[in-house]
Amino acid sequence: MLGKLVKKGSKLFCVAETDAQLDVSKLARLCEFKSSDLASLLNISERQMERSFHDILNMPPKSWLREQRMVYARELFDRGMHKREVASITGFKSYSHFAAEVAHFFSKKPKDLERCSGKRSQVLLEQLG
Repeated sequence: MLGKLVKKGSKLFCVAETDAQLDVSKLARLCEFKSSDLASLLNISERQMERSFHDILNMPPKSWLREQRMVYARELFDRGMHKREVASITGFKSYSHFAAEVAHFFSKKPKDLERCSGKRSQVLLEQLG
């Protein structure tokens, strides 16, 4: 394992032996919110990760990853991104699945979270760069 998983406030960190801290939510984005990829990146088994998440957050990694995916979607909406761009960037292969997840998590439709602005292409370029 890269380090011990530690909860600080509302964030989850991986603290290495050198006291370096990695924000696990950022690692989740790198892993495209896939549990198996996150476990591989942390250099632990999926089962070990499940135990750690249960001990620290009292929830399974997949539930936490689902929540983090929606937090990231909200950040992108707040930056002025179009709903279909947000769906694509957050890794949804189907817009209808994305819309259902947004409705379940926020109790709103994606179009209600969307803010129209001229920043869309700039934010997309930041994500790709």
